[in-house]
Amino acid sequence: FFIPFTKDCGSDEVCVSDLVLSVQTVRKVSRSAPVLVSANNRELSFEVAVRNKKENAYNTQVTATFSSNLYYSSVSFTDGVKCTATQIDTITCQVGYPVIKEGEEMKFQITFDYSFDQLLSQADVKFEAKSDSAEETPADNLDHIHIPLQYDTGIVLSRQSNINFFVANMSHDVVTQVRTWEDIGPEFDFTVKVSTGNFPISLLYLTVALPVSTKRGNQLLYLTGVETKGGSVSCDSKQLVDPLQILVKSYQASFSEESFRGMDQMNCKTAKCETIKCILKDTKAKSDYLVAVKTRIWSGTLNTASYLSIQLISGLEVETSNPDLLLIGHKQQNVVLTVSKPGEKADVPVGVIAGSVIAG
Repeated sequence: FFIPFTKDCGSDEVCVSDLVLSVQTVRKVSRSAPVLVSANNRELSFEVAVRNKKENAYNTQVTATFSSNLYYSSVSFTDGVKCTATQIDTITCQVGYPVIKEGEEMKFQITFDYSFDQLLSQADVKFEAKSDSAEETPADNLDHIHIPLQYDTGIVLSRQSNINFFVANMSHDVVTQVRTWEDIGPEFDFTVKVSTGNFPISLLYLTVALPVSTKRGNQLLYLTGVETKGGSVSCDSKQLVDPLQILVKSYQASFSEESFRGMDQMNCKTAKCETIKCILKDTKAKSDYLVAVKTRIWSGTLNTASYLSIQLISGLEVETSNPDLLLIGHKQQNVVLTVSKPGEKADVPVGVIAGSVIAG
């Protein structure tokens, strides 16, 4: 309700006010660099000031119309300011009722929260000040603020394997007539887990890159199965599982001599990789999605090659369908299998060789 009052507008009984609206974000926000919205950064607060430079401004109001990825949260407790939601996207604040006199200024803080239901690339808020008095310069009664946004998805990529260390045995005979997966070598299995954050995401891409052979063609890891769990997860792996059809017919394997010395890792830069591509659809907030990868270690290659220790690196990466808007803090992980070969002769340092020649 309104308290009755008498207008004081001078002898002409016409009040000509000059309201000046000033709006600033409480936290320093660039209007060009995106704000990263996260579970710990969901507030958008504005300091609003309305100053009257001329005659009395009666029944002054400030309206804030905001985009659908924001919702009104609160207004600071300030004498003479009362805000109410007048529409689903508009807040109207009664400021300094009944009158803001010449030279007076009213300030208040209004806060919005970023919505996790509407993930838009920009937040928009349009502020406007008006009163029942005539306005001399309406141009400075408006402020339209655009804030570019990105969202921290809070997605966590993790992995767990059945083993992380393998010892090659030089004394074992190399199996070349492969009739079962057991003839290849021991199992090396790992599970990839994608854990979602505070809001659902319609589409995620997960890739698993396996080092399957050396540059010279010696086999490293042999894919025997891919299983998924949790929601709508699908992997394009049919052509990659058991590519030699060992379960159907025997395979005659051959292993050429190869040196891994001077190399620390067999990864997708130093070896040939095959990539498993998975799609996660309509993921829910705070949920886990699993992809289990089953392989066999080609003992023949690792027993035959020359090295002391080497790591087989399988690369994991998860990405959103809109990576410029929906960010993942740590999108890559490695699954590491360390292989050692005891009994292999170590390299003799060049200095030792030179010293032996001189001494001899």
